[in-house]
Amino acid sequence: MVEFWILLLVVVLVFAVLINRLSRRIKALEERLDGLATASPAQAQTDKTPRPSEPEADAPDTTSPADDPGLKPAAAQASRNPWTQVGDDKVAPTRTKKSPPPKSRSYVFSADRMNAWIGFATRNWFYLVAAASLGLAGVFLVQYGVENGYLTPVMRVISALGLAAVLLIFGEFLRRRGGDDPDELFAYLPSTFAAGGLISAFAGLLSARVLYDLITAEQAFAALALLSVLAVGIGWFYGPILAAMGVLAALATPFIIGGDPGMASLLYYYFALIVWTALLIDTMKRWAWLSSFAVILGFGAASMVYGPAGGDLHFLAFALVVAFGAIAVPRRQIVPIDNDITLTEDWLLPLVPKRLRPGTGFENRPQTAGFPTRLASLSLLGATAVASLVVGGPDGGFWLAMLGLTILFVMINLWAAQARSLSDTLFLPLLGFVFVLIAEADGWENAGAAFDRWFDLAARNAEAPMPLTALLILAGALVISLLLLIQSFRSAAFPRATAFAAAGFTPLVGILLEFGWSPTHVLGPMLWATHIMGAAAVLTLLTTRLARLEVEDNRPRLAFFALSSLAMVAFALTLVLTSSALTIAIAGLVLGTIWLDRRFDLPALSVFVIAGAAVLTFRVLIYPGIDWAIRADLADFAGVSGATLLLMWGGLTLLRQMNRPRTIGALETAFWTAVGATATTGLIRTFELFAPGKDDSHAAVSLIALVWLALAAGQLWRLRSSDITRWARIVLAVLYALPGFGFLIGATLFLNPLMSRWEQVFGPPLIDSLLLAYALPGLFFIGIAIKFDHFARWLRYGIGALGIFYAGLYAALEIRRFWRGNDLSVPGVTSPELYTYTVVMLIAATGLLFYAFYRKSPWLRKLALAGLGLTIAKVFLIDASGLQGLMRVFSFLLLGLAIAGLAWLDRWFGAKGEGVPPK
Repeated sequence: MVEFWILLLVVVLVFAVLINRLSRRIKALEERLDGLATASPAQAQTDKTPRPSEPEADAPDTTSPADDPGLKPAAAQASRNPWTQVGDDKVAPTRTKKSPPPKSRSYVFSADRMNAWIGFATRNWFYLVAAASLGLAGVFLVQYGVENGYLTPVMRVISALGLAAVLLIFGEFLRRRGGDDPDELFAYLPSTFAAGGLISAFAGLLSARVLYDLITAEQAFAALALLSVLAVGIGWFYGPILAAMGVLAALATPFIIGGDPGMASLLYYYFALIVWTALLIDTMKRWAWLSSFAVILGFGAASMVYGPAGGDLHFLAFALVVAFGAIAVPRRQIVPIDNDITLTEDWLLPLVPKRLRPGTGFENRPQTAGFPTRLASLSLLGATAVASLVVGGPDGGFWLAMLGLTILFVMINLWAAQARSLSDTLFLPLLGFVFVLIAEADGWENAGAAFDRWFDLAARNAEAPMPLTALLILAGALVISLLLLIQSFRSAAFPRATAFAAAGFTPLVGILLEFGWSPTHVLGPMLWATHIMGAAAVLTLLTTRLARLEVEDNRPRLAFFALSSLAMVAFALTLVLTSSALTIAIAGLVLGTIWLDRRFDLPALSVFVIAGAAVLTFRVLIYPGIDWAIRADLADFAGVSGATLLLMWGGLTLLRQMNRPRTIGALETAFWTAVGATATTGLIRTFELFAPGKDDSHAAVSLIALVWLALAAGQLWRLRSSDITRWARIVLAVLYALPGFGFLIGATLFLNPLMSRWEQVFGPPLIDSLLLAYALPGLFFIGIAIKFDHFARWLRYGIGALGIFYAGLYAALEIRRFWRGNDLSVPGVTSPELYTYTVVMLIAATGLLFYAFYRKSPWLRKLALAGLGLTIAKVFLIDASGLQGLMRVFSFLLLGLAIAGLAWLDRWFGAKGEGVPPK
């Protein structure tokens, strides 16, 4: 240990000398800059330009190792500075009118920059190899001592550090004598030796801790921190190759050295130090690529250690420290403050028309996100991923993952609250919360320990205390909702989206708990509903407070939180109420929501009304649906149906007093669907009561078909002057008509007493089941053909023909019942039955002809003549073979006389209608 402290003292002295020299050089540069600022323009032009190795404080260097002045024209060298934006008080990029716009929106990973990097590596690969070789010399010096045992552990570490000091001093000597820039004598050589020295120093300190345990973790961390400070100081004066080789190779050093896996926790903080070192160098040099590579490779190196070694807490600490540094260091702000564009706006808003872009003053902000914003967003994304993955780590840290996500959320919401450019990253921890809740319940990888402990509490004794897991999670969701609400009033780029997330996060967490964590099984439905109602009370309190605020654009927030409160109340009701009571409660919530909309003019509440209408439709049709209504007690059925319809009708009445056409359409659809379901159930129960066993007969099925066809007709009738879009009415009519025609076809083909021996006609003659099954549909279709004059003529003709078919079917079946009885499926047709068909057809054609004359309708006249021709065809083709004797004689005699008379009447009335007297 004594040798180590002596060695550490020597290193500190060397570093102190170097830092002192660097401080003097910085002071000289500042004095020179002050002199340039006070000099006249003419003197400034004649003054010597500072060397590239001495950058001016107000002119950040945006070059990378590939930016060789000899390879690019002067115009190309004045490239766009990714660190600054229009309106930045530091420096703004200058661009002539003739300069073309940048081809790529990327700052670091653009095609031009990557091609330049490849060109640099091709031309100067030997410098990269030399720096790597010098650094590996220190690493292999340690390993050589280990393999051969020539040196004691202390001497191995001293050798590595001594080599590092020699390389650093020699690199500084070359830089002072010949410079480090591409056009100077010792181009890139000082950076090469200095990078090798830094790598060797990192290797020596790591081996002292990881391989030989010569120093404690605290001592190792302090030594590495001191070395990082030295690297920052050197990086400010050397070229980019030092930063590239020193920082990036330092990340690879632990994997080359190896060591005890139990010491992996130290490596996370070591990697964080390296990333911070790169950030501190880059905040002065403004290369941009160095920060990006350091953050990406830092997360990659930490992930490689986390895979085999674990260490959830240390991995999470690494991610949080790096995220903090990536936000604060590039901006040079302890508390980030800006009013710049977000990365989401940069990527998505160019695709959105300007009139639809959210917020105000977008045109006055830079149209491209700055590099600090991109780097911070990248680091926050990585930190969110790490905090989320900890739930499935070797230790299964559910609560650790929740803690990490909470710290990230607080960091963005409170610490970076005034940084508008980071306001979109606020949603990253929210996604992490959702993932962690789902992953823990599903047992993703090593997750599930907290869920198992929670679920095992279902078998607790009655005296055991109440489990608090669900309460803590729900309370945390409420706190997050409150913080999001506060953030929506600040500099959020998307205040409405933030307010919507604030209102929706707590209900979302409640739903995730219900379906993933089974709190009803653990706590019981009443206690879990109490949790939900408590959250609903808090959301309601926030809603009332919002209603009292007189703030611009506050109405969407009020609407979102009102929706959230109503959703939580509905959620609680589903846990404790029976099926019938829940239907009434949802209808009441819909009515209350409409009243709130009317009272405070909150159009956003229409979302809840539309959702409630959909839920009511589902409940009256499917669950509990018509099946429950048929089996329930008559009092329950009547009470639930009547109350639901009354509440929905009240909601429609209020809605018609407001300008909410789509909401009216949705609730109206649910109302008439409920009417149809209630009528269907009522018909079935009526048949069960007055005609037991006939609830599935041709009469019952046809009446049910008429209910849904009437609903379809109602939608089509409103096409005259619709309060919602035309296509919506047509779609609703089709949806209602599909079950209607399905039931009607079943009653016509499969339940027809003429075709099924199981179907019997019941009821008194003429007003029997046939009247319900076929006469009423016939009258229904004929009425539509007459009254729906806004239909096309061909459509009215088709509907009228369908009505005549059902009317004729009713007449034919009634005649057959008169002659053959209730069983119409008996074989054969008697002569009186055939004659009766002919007489009825003749009377019908005659009556239609007289009606055509009365209405002066040519198409009815043609239809009557067609009926007459059909009657004649029946007589000659069917009746002639069935009649015999005098019956045949009198039948044809009377038919001839009737046809002759009708022909004369048709000619007489036709001539009279044309104004020509008959001859």
